[in-house]
Amino acid sequence: MSLNIGPNDAFLTLARQVALMYGYSQARLTRLAESDNTVFRADMEAETGNTETGGSFVLRLHTSRRQGAAALTSELIWLGHLADHSDLPVPGPVRSETSTWLVSVPSESGALLHASMLMWIQGEVLDRPLNVSEAGEAGRLLAGLHLEAERFEPPSGFERPTYTLPYFENCLSELQAALGPDEPSAEDRTVLQAGLAEIMA
Repeated sequence: MSLNIGPNDAFLTLARQVALMYGYSQARLTRLAESDNTVFRADMEAETGNTETGGSFVLRLHTSRRQGAAALTSELIWLGHLADHSDLPVPGPVRSETSTWLVSVPSESGALLHASMLMWIQGEVLDRPLNVSEAGEAGRLLAGLHLEAERFEPPSGFERPTYTLPYFENCLSELQAALGPDEPSAEDRTVLQAGLAEIMA
């Protein structure tokens, strides 16, 4: 389900700027989700000078700032490798007008906000457990990812996040900051801390 976007939505304005940087000035944007990224579906026609074919894409504003440019670019390099060297159904990255996978736009605060665009993979969210056939497909996909990871040679400067205790503690701090001083309650904070201990164990 998409979220409402008002005409003055700052993220929508930024998303339009990003679409333009990828060579699409008439993108129809639908806001899909917010987590580490503010995600839009972008439906567009190919424009003069752009080598892409138009169609549907995923436009991501990396709004959490949890990962820097090097880590985000590394993710796109990995997805590009999978798209070019395997038949796995992955959302390959799209290059901008300046041939980069990652672009940056100034946010309302003046700080640069990173953004990227991926190919749209059509699918559906299941509201039930996987059946035997679907579980087999999921297993084949995971096996393919592991095989490609064994063949992949990361370039110099390749950086991905490490999911250690400080990472999860930072996530908890960001949650607290987003909820404000009165939420969660002391009881809920105790539950969250216990959950974090379980995750790390």
